[in-house]
Amino acid sequence: YVNGDWLNSINLGSGAQSYSDIDRMTQTVNSRISEIIFSLYRKYYSGGEEFADGSNEKKIIDVYSAAANQGYRDKLGLSPIEKCLTDIEKAGTIKELVSVMAELEKVGFTTLLPIELDTNLYDSTEYIPAISGGYTGINADIIKGADANKYLGIYKDYIKELFVISGVSDDEAIKLADDVVLMCQSLGMAVRDIGREGKLAEQIEICDKKRLNEIFTNVDMGEYLSNLGFGTVSKLMIYNTEFATAINELLKEENLSAVKAYLKASVLNASALYLTSETFEAYEGFQSGIFGGTSNLIPSDYAVGIVQELLGWELASVYIDLYFPESSKQTIEDMTSKIIKEYEGLISSCTRMTPQTRERAIKKLKAIEVNCAYPDNIEEYINNAFVIRPITDGGSLMEYKMEYNRTRSEYRASLFKDKKKAERGGWRIYPQTTNAMYDPIANSITIPAGILQAPLFDSTAELEENLGGIGTVIAHEISHAFDSRGAQFDENGNLLNWWSVEDNNAFKILCENIVSQYDGIETEAGKIDGELTLNENLADIAGMSCILKLAGADNAKLGILFESYARIWRVKNNEDYAEFMLETDEHSPAKIRVNRVLSNFSEFIDFYDVIDGDGMFIPKEERINVWR
Repeated sequence: YVNGDWLNSINLGSGAQSYSDIDRMTQTVNSRISEIIFSLYRKYYSGGEEFADGSNEKKIIDVYSAAANQGYRDKLGLSPIEKCLTDIEKAGTIKELVSVMAELEKVGFTTLLPIELDTNLYDSTEYIPAISGGYTGINADIIKGADANKYLGIYKDYIKELFVISGVSDDEAIKLADDVVLMCQSLGMAVRDIGREGKLAEQIEICDKKRLNEIFTNVDMGEYLSNLGFGTVSKLMIYNTEFATAINELLKEENLSAVKAYLKASVLNASALYLTSETFEAYEGFQSGIFGGTSNLIPSDYAVGIVQELLGWELASVYIDLYFPESSKQTIEDMTSKIIKEYEGLISSCTRMTPQTRERAIKKLKAIEVNCAYPDNIEEYINNAFVIRPITDGGSLMEYKMEYNRTRSEYRASLFKDKKKAERGGWRIYPQTTNAMYDPIANSITIPAGILQAPLFDSTAELEENLGGIGTVIAHEISHAFDSRGAQFDENGNLLNWWSVEDNNAFKILCENIVSQYDGIETEAGKIDGELTLNENLADIAGMSCILKLAGADNAKLGILFESYARIWRVKNNEDYAEFMLETDEHSPAKIRVNRVLSNFSEFIDFYDVIDGDGMFIPKEERINVWR
C-alpha cells in the first residue's frame, strides 16, 4: 500500500542484486566521501598544496592513489602477497605451518587458528585472547543448507580461478580447490550460531593451559599464542569447542598439503579485490554467482570504499564538519532519552517479569551507553601507528591493508602485555556508517550520523514521521538488550544469569510464540525460518511497542508513523539474492518486518479498521505483546 509505486518504479537491471533507501543513503555518504577525497587530491596534485607526511590528508591521498591506479596494481601482480604464499608453501611440517599462520593472522588473514584479543564475557573489565571461527569460504549456514552443493560449486570454481591466476596449472588448481572445499565443508558443519542455539554460558568455555592442551593435541598452543604476542597468557576463551576440536583434527601431518591449499585460498580470497584486474574480476564473478546479477563495476569503482576501509576515522572528522549539524545530534540524543524513559515504564508494568528481574532490567536499561551521531573525540580513534609508503616509493594497496592490520595486532598485544583493563564503551563503527547497532558487552547502542538521513530522519519532518523512522530503529536496538542473546548479559556486559527460573520460563514461552508466528511464513523467496529470525523479530515488535507508547494511542497522526515505518524498509531484491538472504539473514524480509509487526498492534488494527478476513488481521489473543 505504501511502497507499491516505488517498487514498480525500481528496475534492478541485470547487474544489481538489491536496492533500498539504505543503499541510496550509502550512495549519498560515498558521494560525500568521494568529494572529500577528490578535493584533497585536487589540492595536492593540481593546486600544489603540500601536506605533511603522516598527516590525515596525505594518508588519504596516498591510499586513494594506490586504490585508483589499476595499471600500477596490474604491474605489481601478486607480488604484494608473494611472501605469504611462499611461506605457506615452504612449510615442511604442521608445526612450521602453524608458525606461518601466526604471521598471517598478524597481517589480517584468517587462518585455521584465528585468535584475537577480546573482552572476557564473564568479566567485562578483562581482556582475554579468544578463538571464535575460521575461514569457511562461504557462509556456514549455506554450507549446512539445502543448496550447499550449488554454492560450494560456485566457490570451488572461484578458488580454482584464483589458483590459476597465481601460476598453478589447471589440473593442479582443480585438485587444490577440491581440498579447500572439503576443508571448508568440514569447518562449516562444526560452526554453531552462539546466539541461536541455547545459552551462551553452555557454549563458551574459558580454558586454562591444561584444558587447551586437551583440545589442541596437534598444536603447541603456548608457542602459537606467544608468536601472536600473548606469551604470558594463562587462559583462552573459546566460543565453540566443537569448532576448535574440528580445527585440531585438521592439523595433522597427513593433511599438510590440504591445509596449505586452504591457507593460500584464504589469502587469495582476502586479497582479490586489491590486486590485479584478473583477481578483481574473479571476485566479482564469485559474488554474482552467489547473489545473482552481473556486476558492471570496474576496480577503480572500489577505490573510495577502500580508502574508507583503512582511513574511516580520518575521513570521519572531515565528514562530520561538512555534513552533519550538531543540532541534529542533540535532537537524536533527546529522542533516545525519551525512548529509554518509555522503556522504563513498559518494563515496570511487565507482569511477565518478577519484581526482582524488573528491577535488574531497569538497572540495565539506565546503564545503556548511547553513542549518537559521532564521538566528540574522533581524533583519539585514529590509528597513528599506521604508516603509509606512497606508490612512488613502491608501496601498494595490499601492503597498506597488511600494515594496518599489523599495527592493530601489535596494539592489542601491548594491551594484553601491559595488563590494561578492557575498555567496554566507545565506538565500534565509523560515524558515516549507514547502520545502527547494540553491543551487549558494552551495553551500548550506536546510532551513527550516516543513518541520520531521510527517510529515516529529517530535522524538518513531523515528530511522528521521525518516530516511525529513526525512532523505531533506536527502539529496536535498545530492545536487543533484552532479547534471547542480550538478556544473558548484565548491565556491565558480563555473561550472567540475572533472571529467575520463573522469568526464564516466561521468556521462553514468549520466544516460542514469536517463532511460531513467523516460522513458515511464505515469501516470494521461500519460507521464513522463525528460529533464525527470532531476535530481530522480537526487537522489531518490542521497539514498535515502545514507539507507539511514546506517540500515544489516541494520536491522530499515527498514520504518518505507520507509513513512515513502511517506507524505511522498502527494498527490491533479485531472486537469487532474496533466496540467499532468506537462508542467512537474521532479519525477516522487509515486507514481513513491516506488515507482520504492525499486525500485532491494536493501534494499527484500529487506525485502519482492519477486520477479520483482511490480510493483515491477527486475532487479539494471537498478537504478540512483548511487555505484557
